[in-house]
Amino acid sequence: MRVIYASRAASDFLDIITFGIETWGEDASRHYVDNLERSIARLGVYPELGRPSDYAGRRVRQLSTGTHIAYYEIGSDAVTILRILHASQDPKLHIT
Repeated sequence: MRVIYASRAASDFLDIITFGIETWGEDASRHYVDNLERSIARLGVYPELGRPSDYAGRRVRQLSTGTHIAYYEIGSDAVTILRILHASQDPKLHIT
């Protein structure tokens, strides 16, 4: 199954990279982002890996990795990553 990043999730991913480089340096950021990317890629093989959640009336799933949570939906032929939020962020404010 394919893994697709919605535009907001792609933007979240870039923000995570930028913040990581500015805060912890390139090597630490690369390590964190590689782990995040590998975890999300696993959803293509194991789409039900994350736990079910319900936000804004949407049935989504969430996968925690590091200090971030990927929120996603499972379609017939793809997993769509909706958002990648820091664990301190309220998903009810960011998932529509």
